[in-house]
Amino acid sequence: MMLEDILSAVLHSDRCTLDEGARLSRGAFVPFLSLAELLDDLEYGLITEDYLTVFRGGTRAPLRRLTTSRPVLNKRLGGFVEAAPVVALYAGGSSLQFNCIDHWKPSVQDFISHRASFPGAETLASAFIVPPRTRPMEDHTEGAHLFILQMDGRQEVLVGDPGEGAVVSATYMALDAMPTGNFALEPGDMLHVPHGWPHRTETADDASLHLAISVRYPGAQQVATALSKFLLEGIESSPAFTSHHRLSPVDKSRLAISLLTELLAEVDPSDIARRAEFQ
Repeated sequence: MMLEDILSAVLHSDRCTLDEGARLSRGAFVPFLSLAELLDDLEYGLITEDYLTVFRGGTRAPLRRLTTSRPVLNKRLGGFVEAAPVVALYAGGSSLQFNCIDHWKPSVQDFISHRASFPGAETLASAFIVPPRTRPMEDHTEGAHLFILQMDGRQEVLVGDPGEGAVVSATYMALDAMPTGNFALEPGDMLHVPHGWPHRTETADDASLHLAISVRYPGAQQVATALSKFLLEGIESSPAFTSHHRLSPVDKSRLAISLLTELLAEVDPSDIARRAEFQ
């Protein structure tokens, strides 16, 4: 099943139960990344500090101190991650987050293009390597729909159903006050965590690699901004407003309100939705 089919079912339902919302699909795909491959990329790739986050217990390592320069196209450029100290941090219990991995990993880009294309949405992809017996983050929400694709190793994901308390932005939210479901993921499994539902992950005796795909559709802020721009364009292009310098502030306000009333009566919601889409 394609990711957009799962997401469509959730978006068009009035209310999901825990089983319907947090949906586990066994063997949904053939893993196309490995833990060893990404660790090799640290050593032999050209990963800069913007594309890697190293964290433990909610604290990020200062990667700027762990970078070096490398020759690229006959020039010496800086900001490239040094593999040895990063691997040492990982061996000491830190987790590795490879940011925007679809920008530089063709296999991820190909998967998203063919199986996870969401027109009008903002789609972000990151890969996480988590050491054995580790809980990389505490209970939190993504502020977006989240697809967790298990690539290597195993992990358990605890998901909570917040009911009507789902949040629109990323935040910490305790799971102990709501119904929860526990999902054991193996390579090839995919778990969908609905928008605003808190979750946390934990590895067992093996290290884990998973791909996290976040899908966020325009919210109130994006729609309001698109509508505001549309209305401002309408007012500025109206011949009635070209002589506004002759009017008093009160008359300008009356004119603007009149023009806004006319524009709102004719506005096409589909046009505003298209304007609000993430490009």
